[in-house]
Amino acid sequence: MLKNLLFILVAVSMTASVFAQVPRAKIVSEPMSEARLTTLGLSTNSVSSGAKVAANGTYFYFSPRNIANTLPVTAFTFTLTSKPAGSTATIENLLPTMVGLKTDLVGNYVVQLSVTTTGGTHDTTMTFVSGNFVGVGGFDGIAGTFPKCMTCHSSNPTFSGIFNRWKDSKHGLALKKEMTGTNTHFGPTCLKCHTTGTDHNLALVNGGFDDLAAANNYVYSGPPNPLKWDTLRAVGAGVLVNTATVGCEMCHGAGSQHAAAPSAANIAVNYEAGACMRCHDSPPYYRTFNQFAQTRHSVAVWSNSFAQTAASQNNSLGNCIRCHDAKGYINYSYGRTTNTTGWTEANQTDLGCSMCHDPHGTTNPASLRFTPSSW
Repeated sequence: MLKNLLFILVAVSMTASVFAQVPRAKIVSEPMSEARLTTLGLSTNSVSSGAKVAANGTYFYFSPRNIANTLPVTAFTFTLTSKPAGSTATIENLLPTMVGLKTDLVGNYVVQLSVTTTGGTHDTTMTFVSGNFVGVGGFDGIAGTFPKCMTCHSSNPTFSGIFNRWKDSKHGLALKKEMTGTNTHFGPTCLKCHTTGTDHNLALVNGGFDDLAAANNYVYSGPPNPLKWDTLRAVGAGVLVNTATVGCEMCHGAGSQHAAAPSAANIAVNYEAGACMRCHDSPPYYRTFNQFAQTRHSVAVWSNSFAQTAASQNNSLGNCIRCHDAKGYINYSYGRTTNTTGWTEANQTDLGCSMCHDPHGTTNPASLRFTPSSW
């Protein structure tokens, strides 16, 4: 009897040990800036925020990861299991541990990843959305028509509040301020980061500022002067204005698919640093991301103790997710808690720029987020 019991205990222990080593695949959607393209030796000429929604004709970049344990991935396969009818897009092998997907039609692209470690094999899928730019709507008094973002979101007090902060922020005024200012170096090449949807640097037609400008025979040339915004604003009865800014789609992805089928699945909420990297990583002049990457904040630390029961979830220092997760800190800044019941490392959001700096703008220096006592 005792022998049988020992045998059962050993068998259960061995089974648990085997299952503890089974991998869990994660598709890591990689951000890409001009500087990173150069560093990696890639010739795609396509930057990426690393979000699940991007402009049609641009690249998504993926790498494999095992998040179940510390066992390294010994083999992996990416497969494009679904794409829009008529698409000829394929998975491209770019680096030993990175692949690319250049979309060619508006629609959904489903990518499957299979990873193998010495502990076994695991598969996962992720859907990526390719869309065209629509413009923000309502900027500088030019309302625009559907499907611009604010033609739907203006009726929601939360979105209206965000819009009202953003329109006076550095992102909102990114072009207007520079083209009417005193920075004599501000020229045409700056538009790819100071407007919505200007090619960066892959030549495309997807409804961005550069496409609207070309269709209306508008060409910006430096140096800036106080009248240049008025000239732009008059083009085509304001057709350029709602992309002549760092608008919603620069961070949330091109919005045509979200407008056609309103859903969280068709728009990106990207808290990771990659959303900022494509424009704020351009050495030698713009080194913000490079500086951030050297800090400990750039690597999120995970512990299973971060997953707490509902009874213990609060905003005290005992709730680690308050500071070890971007969304957790943003919730904390609004006085809200984050439900971490059953969380694993897969649920954690990296500590990106927007964790501390509100991209929609605040009255604090560098648009730092408010603390709960300030609300």
